[in-house]
Amino acid sequence: MSNLEADHELGQFRDQPERVSPLRLAINLAGDFEPQAAETSKKIEIGILSFDRIFGDKSLLVVKNLVAQALSNLLENAIKYSHIGTTIYVEAVTAAYRETGKNYIGISVRNTGLPILPSEVKKLSDRGFRGSSAKQKIPAGTGIGLYIANRIMELHEGLIQVKPSGSETRMTLFFPSSRVVEPSPTVEE
Repeated sequence: MSNLEADHELGQFRDQPERVSPLRLAINLAGDFEPQAAETSKKIEIGILSFDRIFGDKSLLVVKNLVAQALSNLLENAIKYSHIGTTIYVEAVTAAYRETGKNYIGISVRNTGLPILPSEVKKLSDRGFRGSSAKQKIPAGTGIGLYIANRIMELHEGLIQVKPSGSETRMTLFFPSSRVVEPSPTVEE
C-alpha cells in the first residue's frame, strides 16, 4: 500500500510497464479465484469472444502486478457479494467518456448479488467506505479493495466504473487507448 501511494505521489511507477495480454490475465486470475467461487456454487466465465473482438492480438502496456491486483479486487468482491449459484462474467468492453473526451478499453466483472445504492456509487472508491448492503452481509470488511484498484487505475491514466442495475453490478477497469499496444515484433532467426 505504501509503495502504491508513493508511486501515486511521484506520478510514475517504480516498475516499468510491460505488455500484458488482457485475456491471459483474466483467465489466470479467474483460475486463481475458481476454488473460492466454487465454495458457494458460483462460476466464473470468461467472455473470450469479447476479448478477441476488442483486443484482438493487442496487449495492455501496464505494470502487470498492479493491474492483476486491481482485477483481483474486483473478482474478490464479485465472489463475496454475489448470490449463491450465480455466474460471474469477465468481459472486454469499450466506452467513450464525454467528461474526458477519451476512448477507453476495459476489463469488466459483472455479477448478480447485493444491490448498490445509487447514492453509494461515487463513494465506493473512497478509502474505508463500504456499501450498506455489504456491511449487512459481511460486517468484517475494510473497504480498501476498490480504493486500491482506483489508485492503480489512476496511475495507469484510467478509471474504474461501477454500474449497478438492480441486483446486477458491473465494475470495469478502463484503460485509455494509449495503453493498448500492438504485439511486440518477433525476431526471426
